[in-house]
Amino acid sequence: FAFKGLNYVLVAVDPTTKDRIMKLSHNPKHFNTDKISTTFIGEQSDFSRVALFVNEKMHYENKVNYIPITVKTMAKLIQKRVYDSLRKKSLRLSSIVTDGSEIYAVDEYGCLFAEKRIALGYALYFLNGIFDNQWKETISREEGLQIVKNCLKTLKEKFLLNIDELDCRIVTSEGIESLTVKYE
Repeated sequence: FAFKGLNYVLVAVDPTTKDRIMKLSHNPKHFNTDKISTTFIGEQSDFSRVALFVNEKMHYENKVNYIPITVKTMAKLIQKRVYDSLRKKSLRLSSIVTDGSEIYAVDEYGCLFAEKRIALGYALYFLNGIFDNQWKETISREEGLQIVKNCLKTLKEKFLLNIDELDCRIVTSEGIESLTVKYE
C-alpha cells in the first residue's frame, strides 16, 4: 500500500515481497531516476521481466527520443506492458510508482490510476477502512508511521499469513529513505 503525506509518499510491503520495491537506475550521472520508487506486486518472474523492460525502455526513449524519465511516463509504460499482455499471456502483477509528489498504480488488468492513497493485493481488503478513518492530506511523517503500525496490527489480527513487520520507503523530492516497522 502507499499514501501521500504532507511532503512525502510512504510505500509499504510485507517482508515476503521485500525485493519488489525497486529503484530503477543504470547510471545516476545520466539518468535521474534515483528518486522514483517502483513497487511490483505479483508473480516474481512476471514483475522482474516487466521491471527490466521498463527500465531499459525508459532509458532508451530518454537517450534516443529525449523523452524525460518521469513517474507518469514510467507508470504509463508499465500500464501498456500489462495491457498488451492481456491478449497474449496475462501477467500476474500490479504496480505502484511514485516520486514523492504523485502516486500512480497499475492493476493486473492494465488500468492506470492516480490517487492519494492506494492499497493493492491482499491489503486492499483490510486497509481502506483505516485510510478512511485516519488518513488526511496534511498527515505528518509521525502520523503516517502510526497509520503503518495500525495497518500492520490489522493485518496481524485479521490476515491468514503471519506478518510481523513491514518494509517501508519514504519517498520525497530529496530521495528515498528505507525503514522497517515492526509489530509491537
